[in-house]
Amino acid sequence: LCRQDAVARGLLYQEVPRHFTWDRSAHQWHRAGRGRVAADQPAGVLTTGNIGRVYTVSPRMGDCFYLRLLLVNVRGPTSFEALRTVDGVLLPTFKAACQARGLLEDDRHWRLCLCEASETRLPAALRRLFAAILSHGDSSDPAKLWQEFSGELAGDLLHQGYSPEAAESEVLRELQKLLNTMGGAELPAYGLPEPHVQPDQVGNGELPEDEEGMVSLPSEILMPDDTTTEQLIQHVYPSFEPSPDRDQMFAERSILSPLNKTVDEANAACLALFPGESRVYLSVDSIPNDDTAATNFPPELLNRLDPNGLPHHRLE
Repeated sequence: LCRQDAVARGLLYQEVPRHFTWDRSAHQWHRAGRGRVAADQPAGVLTTGNIGRVYTVSPRMGDCFYLRLLLVNVRGPTSFEALRTVDGVLLPTFKAACQARGLLEDDRHWRLCLCEASETRLPAALRRLFAAILSHGDSSDPAKLWQEFSGELAGDLLHQGYSPEAAESEVLRELQKLLNTMGGAELPAYGLPEPHVQPDQVGNGELPEDEEGMVSLPSEILMPDDTTTEQLIQHVYPSFEPSPDRDQMFAERSILSPLNKTVDEANAACLALFPGESRVYLSVDSIPNDDTAATNFPPELLNRLDPNGLPHHRLE
């Protein structure tokens, strides 16, 4: 329609039904032949008084949401490429076009905050601020903020003689520690790289290291990819039957994993091998006396959460 009609090119998507009618048989839009003269349009253009409605789209639908946002804000697009073109530049996605048009909240205020802080605060304070932005600031592009301010965040370390790579890894390690105390997520969840492990932190610094800084692990501590959880448990804990040295064995050995979910699965499998019956303990629910928003969340939802530093709702 916008390619063929100059009036349509001046309308938003939801304004089309005010000046055009839909021909169901021909599957085409035609200018309204009845109605009153439109005061905000060229001479001869009529308005039907109809109100256009665009279906609501959830932000979770991705491109559909951003396409709808562009349609209700961009006048007279002639193609999908036209919707993605901003200031003569064809952008790769509808989301990028929305950001370029300022239709989405961006990180300009966080960028300004970090710029001001980098001029008046020490790098250690800047790292705490950056961790707070990641954890509570709801940044739209944390990875881009990291790329822009990684140098300022590592300023004191670079001054101490750290190489850029070592300083970056040290900053990332400190950010992860700060995020853990603030209830934040892991660094990859924000699009940030993970810190490199220092060679002296692996095998007491006695393991061989190649020219690229890669540490070779002994074959006896490696686990084949096809190893099952049951095989791992049998290797770490040969027996669950009562014996004089059983308690000492469990005190000296453990199954580690980077994810709590994996550890929970291993613990559940171990519990099933112990002789006797297990006991289950649940957390106690309480209702606050004051009228707060806490009562708006159902207990079954809260009991499924697994925040850092708190035990599970169900312990066995």
